[in-house]
Amino acid sequence: MKSLRLLNFCTLLICLATGSVGCGDKGASPSDPASPDAALPDGSTPDAGPSTPLLDEAIGCRPSPGTGVAPGQGLLKVTLDNPLAICNDGSPAVMYVRPAASEADRNNWVFHLQGGGGCGGADCSVRWCDRNEKMTSTATPAGMIGKGIMRRDLGEDPLNELGDANQVFLYYCSSDNWAGENSDAVIPATDDTPAFRLHFRGEAIYNTALDALEAGVTSDDGTVMMPRFEGDGYALWTGTSGGCQGVANTADRFAARAIAQGFSPHIVCDANFGANPDVLPEGPERDAFLEARLRRYELTSQYSNAKRDESCMAALGDMPYLCEHSGYVLANHVVGAPLFARMDLGDPVIGGGYESAGFSALQFAQGVRASLLQAAAGESTETPPRPISVYGPACRQHVGLMNTDWFFRTTVNVDGDLLTFHDAVVAWLGGRDVVAVDTVPPTLSTCSETTDETD
Repeated sequence: MKSLRLLNFCTLLICLATGSVGCGDKGASPSDPASPDAALPDGSTPDAGPSTPLLDEAIGCRPSPGTGVAPGQGLLKVTLDNPLAICNDGSPAVMYVRPAASEADRNNWVFHLQGGGGCGGADCSVRWCDRNEKMTSTATPAGMIGKGIMRRDLGEDPLNELGDANQVFLYYCSSDNWAGENSDAVIPATDDTPAFRLHFRGEAIYNTALDALEAGVTSDDGTVMMPRFEGDGYALWTGTSGGCQGVANTADRFAARAIAQGFSPHIVCDANFGANPDVLPEGPERDAFLEARLRRYELTSQYSNAKRDESCMAALGDMPYLCEHSGYVLANHVVGAPLFARMDLGDPVIGGGYESAGFSALQFAQGVRASLLQAAAGESTETPPRPISVYGPACRQHVGLMNTDWFFRTTVNVDGDLLTFHDAVVAWLGGRDVVAVDTVPPTLSTCSETTDETD
């Protein structure tokens, strides 16, 4: 990846220096309350912000409520009471919990950061109308069904060897990939929408959840009490899609916190380990892809005041926008705990961003495969070599961790052993290095029925 810094991306450097409109939205001026220059120390904007209506008051659509979770009684809701741990619309953030099924698993924990994309500026109005379940907790049910890695076995086959651990599902409603540190961000009016404000508080949400778990929490209905988050077992920090970006943003900080509580932390990224830029063919397509990363970086800096991986930001003073690329961050800068990455070589959600830049589906698949194998060999790290376990089916399926079929039944052939995602994670937790990556075109995957789940 170091060689990428030597490339002369003239257009991108001009963008960085001038904020040219041709490089994307220039955004707020330093005097705008939404500008990071005007932010208060905790990331909040000045008092002028609340005079602008919240997005639910300003945006005229009437979105149908949703949650993105399947209602049930497997994991039960806990409402967080920190005034900074809030969704985009100001509703309180929530998580879903289930205590360990046995004394043997009392000190083992599985966390999941829910995904679901994000927004950075005026596009938040579209998100509110189309996917407002990712921006509010108002319709969240009292409980949810545990799927995939959070399925608890009741005689099912195959057995989920991780299913008896303490389980924590962190509900995503901040649209900031679990990194925002800004309240009352003001989005200026456009030709299509009035000015509105919203909150980006993903960093506070996950930290508040961990604070509560360390103290001990009880479900909102009073029926379930979790043990305190302390012990000498494993603490598995996982996320899918936008949740994987959240994992990239938070992994080292979570690892340090888990170690302080006595745990052995492990990090799992699902469905957002895209092709790293250094394996992509040089040309206008790569320039367009990197320019899109730059625009996203500018928006998340300007409005959400995103807190990214610190070592990445320190190392990439000249190209910090790569710290918005979860695959790059995970391969190069997450060093606090063992890392496992799953990425489908034909992922239609993540692949869409590459195809928008002009890459073909074949080039995307080749790039993902090369990136996974680089990571497995420790070749992509800017820190000392650190092999990463990888799982790369070729089934055109996005979600893996929280989808029961894709976690337990899809396989990749590794020297005659048909390895499921579940079995690969269990083997890795047991100390085995896993490299299960299909070919291009695919020859090693046995696929389940593709679903339209995007997070």
